[in-house]
Amino acid sequence: MDLAPPAMLEQRLTESVKDWRSPLAGHVGFRNWTLGPARRRAYCPLCFEEDLAAGRTPYFRMDWIPALVTSCWDHEAPLREWADCDSAGRRRLPKAWLYRTGDMRLATPAFMRADLEAIRQLCDAPPSKDCPSLEVVLSWLRWVQFVAEKRFDAPMPPYLSGRTVEDDLRSDLRFLIELASRHQDRHQEPPLADVACPRQWPEWFGPLPGSARRREWKFSDSGIRQTACLRWRRSYLFFAVRTLVGTKSYGSLIAETSSKFPAWTVWWEELLGRLGPQQRETLEWHQKVSMKSFV
Repeated sequence: MDLAPPAMLEQRLTESVKDWRSPLAGHVGFRNWTLGPARRRAYCPLCFEEDLAAGRTPYFRMDWIPALVTSCWDHEAPLREWADCDSAGRRRLPKAWLYRTGDMRLATPAFMRADLEAIRQLCDAPPSKDCPSLEVVLSWLRWVQFVAEKRFDAPMPPYLSGRTVEDDLRSDLRFLIELASRHQDRHQEPPLADVACPRQWPEWFGPLPGSARRREWKFSDSGIRQTACLRWRRSYLFFAVRTLVGTKSYGSLIAETSSKFPAWTVWWEELLGRLGPQQRETLEWHQKVSMKSFV
């Protein structure tokens, strides 16, 4: 389905076809990349905890499917990765949950308890003096999620003939994600997001996963859709949003305190010294050509 039909086309169809109604009016779904079925391991431990408290078998929400969604829409907590999966990537739930035998809360897996504790420690953590802090970075990712994606059952926003700042941001965000996640065949050099990811928080951000290396894909939509690792998804999103925060066009939209962070050009110059020759050449080329519209 064309999610951005020309306004003139819609107007002419309305004039020519009796009772014509745009299919976008009732469209539900997502706006960007969605994960492949075997890669959908993201979950919110707080949602699962609420399901158990209500006597429901915990279930994986449709709203956790998009690649750009890394936080729970309801709790705004970072999503975690369900650890109990078979070799084909299929998620496995405790039998006590499926058959509802006894107190289902007693069958909560140890890794889910650890995930709950990690989220609570994150929420209870005192403000950091780091610039930016983990709390700030996660808030950037939440903001981009709200702007670039939508909840599954929410209608598509009305199409406007003129482009808005949000339209430009979504387009630039996709471009930066593609740039951040691209890498050479056989993983000869790590992708930009791998080098740029904040390694001081290994529980939340991480490098390109080994499964992607074995597939030997360069950038493609399929490459992003088939990467289940949440830590890697946060890494390429971090590269994109950190670049946008350093621009005058988007910085104040994403973070009120964006002016205290170095401009994207300064940040990219810092990255160049950590890149291999091919990736350095790629970044320099985009800095001179593709990023001319960034201010």
